[in-house]
Amino acid sequence: MAGSVRRIQLVGGSTYIVSLPKEWVENHRLGKGSQVMISTLPDGSLLLKPLAGGGRPERRAVVEARGGYGRLLRAIISSYIAGARVIEVRYSVDQHETVMEVVGQISRILLGVEMLDSEPGLVRLYSVLDDYAVSFRDAYAKMRRGVEGMLESLTRGLEEENKVLITATIERDDLVDRLYLYLARQMTRALLEGRATQVLGISSTAEAPYLFLALKSMERIGDHATIIARIALSSGVAPLRPHLDIVREVASTVHTAAGLLPGPGPGAVEEAQETADKASVIRRRVRETRDRSRRLPEVRALDSMERIAGYTQDMAEAVINIASIRASIGQDSNP
Repeated sequence: MAGSVRRIQLVGGSTYIVSLPKEWVENHRLGKGSQVMISTLPDGSLLLKPLAGGGRPERRAVVEARGGYGRLLRAIISSYIAGARVIEVRYSVDQHETVMEVVGQISRILLGVEMLDSEPGLVRLYSVLDDYAVSFRDAYAKMRRGVEGMLESLTRGLEEENKVLITATIERDDLVDRLYLYLARQMTRALLEGRATQVLGISSTAEAPYLFLALKSMERIGDHATIIARIALSSGVAPLRPHLDIVREVASTVHTAAGLLPGPGPGAVEEAQETADKASVIRRRVRETRDRSRRLPEVRALDSMERIAGYTQDMAEAVINIASIRASIGQDSNP
């Protein structure tokens, strides 16, 4: 980085400050609240160094194990999404079994979180993976491939009555969940640090709610693909085979909507509009078919198909909203 001349400024009558080069700050992954070490050299010049770990103070969270399994699991996940590097779980002796059960589940659904320290009444979970080890765009691409792979395995499994393929749908769901939560953590951290545009590839923070809605919709699509797969394994493929065309159509619309994110490109609005229309038609058709059915497994599977179509519509509408925001600030995604 080339040298540059900067003016010293006086703040509050007694504090002298000088701005830091933006490139240097970003290269060292620093931001508001980061810590740096300033040393005076023998020749009178100053040496500025980021502290170990990117110069950020260690982010810790303390979770008191109150209530049952679900409440504790949600509390830990929310601390992870908020960016905690260390999560301390404190509990009474009678809660030990529940806490260990939750910790076992956490290692399967939170990417890079491990229990590295414990003592009676206390467990420490550490996020050992750098928050930006996988870029937002790459993590999204992996999540997208996971969801589309689930729908592909489900479709082929129903077509061929292949239980191995149907089971593969279920097995992929954990990875999709882990990537979703990793992306949610990246989004939260980027927004807190004021780096959303660089990290997320968005034009302004106004896009973030719609991008998150699309991510959550994809995660829920994976959940409902899993529900359909479980129904097929428990009740047999026969009740679902008449609806294979619907499964194929739903998978196709998911593929199109997911391909328009995270950053809508030229022509995205028209394609998103068409996808939303298709998803709406599918929802209506599935609802009518479900209302005529009298078999419980079929009804439950059709309900999940309708929900997948609904989440796909939400994704398409998120693309439209993001494109409209870009147009409103002079970055029209449809030149």
